[in-house]
Amino acid sequence: MNKLDDLNNKVKSFILKYKLIKPHDAIVVGLSGGIDSVCLINILKSFEKEFNLKLIAAHLDHEWRSTSGDDLNFCKELAQNLNIEFASEKASNIKLKKKPKSDSKEELGRLLRRQFFELVLEQYQASSIALGHHFDDQIETFLIRLIRGANISGLSSIKPVNSCYIRPLLEIKKEELIEYIKLNELDYVED
Repeated sequence: MNKLDDLNNKVKSFILKYKLIKPHDAIVVGLSGGIDSVCLINILKSFEKEFNLKLIAAHLDHEWRSTSGDDLNFCKELAQNLNIEFASEKASNIKLKKKPKSDSKEELGRLLRRQFFELVLEQYQASSIALGHHFDDQIETFLIRLIRGANISGLSSIKPVNSCYIRPLLEIKKEELIEYIKLNELDYVED
C-alpha cells in the first residue's frame, strides 16, 4: 500500500466512523481551488463509485481580488475534468439573510459561503455539504477560542458533522494534504 492509499483509507475510516457519507448521497463540495478543497474533491471522487455518490462542486467568487475570476475558471475546469456538476455564484449577487456578527471580512465571507452552499444543497436536494477543514484548522480554532477566553464547552473545536456540514479531512494534517497534491501532481490556486 502506498501513501496515497494510506491517506484515502484514513479519510474513509473517518467517514465511516462518523457516518459522514451514506450510499447514494448527493454531496455539495465547497471548492475554493486551494490545496484543502482540491484534495477533498479528489478524495471524494475516489469514493464516488464505491458509495454511488453524486458530487456537486460549489464555488463562490467573493470578488475581493482582481484575479478571483481565474479561481472561478480553475474550479469550473477542475469539476469538468472530474466529471462533476458545478455550481457557482458571485458574492455581489447574494443578499445575506443574517447580519455578520462583526465587521471582519472572514465573518462576511463565511456567511456568504454558507448561504450559497445551502442554496446549492437545496437546489440539488443534496444530503450534505463537505468542507475541507483539516487537523491544523482544528488546532488553530482551539487556540483562537482559548485566547478569546472561551469556557470549556466553547473550547470544543470543529465537529466532523454540524447540521448539514461534514468535514471528512479533520484527522488529516496540512502536510499530508500537500504531499497528496504533489504525489497526484494536482494543480491548485493560492486562495
